Amino acid sequence: MPLRRCILLLLDGLADRAQPALDNKTPLQAAKTPNLDYLAQKGLCGFMHAARPGIPLPSEMAHFALFGYENEFPGRGPLEALGAGIELEPGEVAVLARLVSVEVKDGGLYIVEDRFKVTPEEKEAIFSALPQFSTQELTITFKPISGVRGVLVLKGEVSASFSDTDPLKSKAPVFELEPLSFDKTTLKTVQALKQYLIEVWQVLERHPVNKRRRERGLFPLNFLAIHRPGKMQKVEPFAKRWGLRPLTISSGVIYWGIGKYLDFEVEKAEEAGDVAREFSERLRIAQTLSQEFSFIHVHHKGPDEAAHKKDPFLKKKVIEVFDQVIGENLSWLTSPENLLVVTSDHATPSSGPLIHGGEPVPLIFYGKGVWQDGVKEFSEIACASGALGRIKAQDFMYLVLNFLEMAILSGLRYGKVPRPYFSEKTKAFKV
Repeated sequence: MPLRRCILLLLDGLADRAQPALDNKTPLQAAKTPNLDYLAQKGLCGFMHAARPGIPLPSEMAHFALFGYENEFPGRGPLEALGAGIELEPGEVAVLARLVSVEVKDGGLYIVEDRFKVTPEEKEAIFSALPQFSTQELTITFKPISGVRGVLVLKGEVSASFSDTDPLKSKAPVFELEPLSFDKTTLKTVQALKQYLIEVWQVLERHPVNKRRRERGLFPLNFLAIHRPGKMQKVEPFAKRWGLRPLTISSGVIYWGIGKYLDFEVEKAEEAGDVAREFSERLRIAQTLSQEFSFIHVHHKGPDEAAHKKDPFLKKKVIEVFDQVIGENLSWLTSPENLLVVTSDHATPSSGPLIHGGEPVPLIFYGKGVWQDGVKEFSEIACASGALGRIKAQDFMYLVLNFLEMAILSGLRYGKVPRPYFSEKTKAFKV
């Protein structure tokens, strides 16, 4: 039976670093993972970094590289907007924005808190108070996404070439807004955006909601910190680039946005607060829809979220839950029709100050015709000794095409735009 599809199980933030609390093992090394170990023993192992070892990547950039779009990344702002159903026109800029609590310190703004208990009424009142801003050249509007987060949409003669102000943590200064190029459009964008952010601070400082919060000993929500701007671009659909019909089964606006941007079918998975239930349901959906798609991306943020709590024991436990669910679905996952891939997008340290780490991630290919290289367990160190060695993320989709036996001999060119796969739409020679 020929391979018909690639099933990519992407366990977000899976890789880690040696944790003293786990006898200097990573959570993946310390976890009991008999099913992942079985796949490692019967498959081809290696490790991968989506850019260069040592560089901590966010999920969205790692996913773009993994899917073969490293140089076409539009910025996280537009992707979250798209995932949240906020339509952007070509040329418009979206930048992520979140409410934080600031105070003036040495003439600048300093974030004193960025995690809040906020009532729906308070949030609605604050969002409604955010000013509308416009000049002859541009307009700036805030669009909420979830919690106290949203995007600023910049329309008109605007640039996305400006720096981030959000340090993504509390007890830290708000960074100055700087132009990253010095053309007229960028300078005007930065000038207008800084004026807008100052107006936001001035309005929220005196807002009745924040006055009442201070009286109750709570932090005010009095500033918008921004990060990761970008512009929507035209991009080639995944199916056209790789010859595979793609599906993503994931939760979170950023993954829905990536899927929509690259023209995946997007199956919005639920977040039930139960990792086993969530992952089981995602695998059930994958099996149900498997006849319709040839590239199925099954994503879960469980390891990443556990690591962000800086709890290596919790991350170890979450990994063991994933292994159990994979075991319950092993018969279908390893069916002769499937090329099964298990990997991650980046490392997330479960101790220390880093948001993400720069270590490579482990990788398994399992399927008909794939080498069995003698690796005995699924872990960062074990997979590093696999026969695949260390690959770059831009190698990934070519390996998928190769193992699915879709790859074209290098140098052959068919059609107006040569592809790395045999296209069903290639024209026959007419006589």
